[in-house]
Amino acid sequence: MGRGTSAIRDMMAEVSTRLAQLVASTAAGNTVAAVTAKKGDWLRKARRERRAFLR
Repeated sequence: MGRGTSAIRDMMAEVSTRLAQLVASTAAGNTVAAVTAKKGDWLRKARRERRAFLR
């Protein structure tokens, strides 16, 4: 019985570790996506303003 519970505990620890890694990588991915989207908006706006200025 003792061996069974420790195996379950190990499995739970591994699952929670994997979950934490997944959450961390997803959060990092979302941050990168948000930053790139913002940069794209800024570039588009700058181009539009330059075009309007040149006209």
